[in-house]
Amino acid sequence: MADLATKKIWIEGNHDKRMQGFMEANAKASLGLKRAGYPDEWPVMSIPFLVGLDEFDTDYVDAYPAGVHWITEGLRVIHGTKANSKGSTAAQYANEMPHISTVFGHTHRLEVQSKTTFDRAGKIRTMNVNPGCLCRVDGAVPSVHGARHLDGSKATYWEDWQQGVSVIRNRENGTFYVELVQIDEGVGFHGGQELVAQHV
Repeated sequence: MADLATKKIWIEGNHDKRMQGFMEANAKASLGLKRAGYPDEWPVMSIPFLVGLDEFDTDYVDAYPAGVHWITEGLRVIHGTKANSKGSTAAQYANEMPHISTVFGHTHRLEVQSKTTFDRAGKIRTMNVNPGCLCRVDGAVPSVHGARHLDGSKATYWEDWQQGVSVIRNRENGTFYVELVQIDEGVGFHGGQELVAQHV
C-alpha cells in the first residue's frame, strides 16, 4: 500500500481576519512586525505565529475572503462569505459557479448540494459541501444569537449549527466522491464504524 502524505492547511476565515483588522485600525505601524533574526517567520501579531502553525507543519492560506486552496482543477476549498439562514448556502455557490465544486465553511452547517451542467466537452458534475463545524454548538462559542448572563457566563442557546467533517476521495481521472460524517453529542459514524470523542 502506498504511503500517503498528509498535508495540513488552515484557510483564514472572517474571525481569523479580525486580528489583522484590529492592527490596521489601531497599530498600523506594527503591522507585519517580525521577531529579530527571523525574517521568514509569520508576523508576531498573526494567527499562524501565535498558534504555532509552522511547528505543526501546517500551511496558512491568508487574505480572506480571497484565500483559496485547490484540491483538483475543479475542486476548491474556501472559508466562504455566503450565508443563507432560510435556505441552502451550498445552492448559492452551485448557481454562482456551476462548473466549479466548492468546499466551504462560514455557516457551521452540514450541507451537500449536487449540480450537473455541461459545455462543449460534455457533462460537468459539481458538488458544493459544507462539512459543518467542530466547535461547541450550545452557546459557548460567540454567535449571532449568543448572549451572556449578568455574571458574565454564557447563556445556553442552540444555534442552527451542526458538527461534522467531510471525507473527499479523489480518483486519478479527476473525479471525486464526498461523504459527510455527522457528529452529535460526540458520536459519529464513518465506514460502518462508531466513532466516539474522548474528553482530554
